[in-house]
Amino acid sequence: MSAQTDAFPQSPPAPLSEDSDRGPDADRLRIVPVRRTGQWAAAVAVLALLALALNSVIRNDAFQWDVVGDYLTTAAVLRGLGLTLWLTTLVMVLGFALGTVPAVLRLWYALVTSLLSIGQHCIERHYARGSAGSR
Repeated sequence: MSAQTDAFPQSPPAPLSEDSDRGPDADRLRIVPVRRTGQWAAAVAVLALLALALNSVIRNDAFQWDVVGDYLTTAAVLRGLGLTLWLTTLVMVLGFALGTVPAVLRLWYALVTSLLSIGQHCIERHYARGSAGSR
């Protein structure tokens, strides 16, 4: 044996009873949930920064929201939005169809090979016991 296995002999684990891991004070112990103050502080900080940025965008007169609204509702922008949505739908349908075909072919391959193996098994059983004509 090597020195490493000699230093740490392997022994079977001791059987555990229900009360083996409980000490004399087990009934008095209380389970306390972990406090996550860092996560809560980070969440509050991120939400505060988001609120400040949103407030700046909404209340800033330099954004000229009436001009933004006029440009966003022009015919060219709405046509581009419609084209984008149509292309997204087309690509989604094509992706679904082109992803389904290989999946079905893979299942079909499994079905065909399963049927072939069942057929082979039946043929082997038939010839193993002899055909009706050879008896």
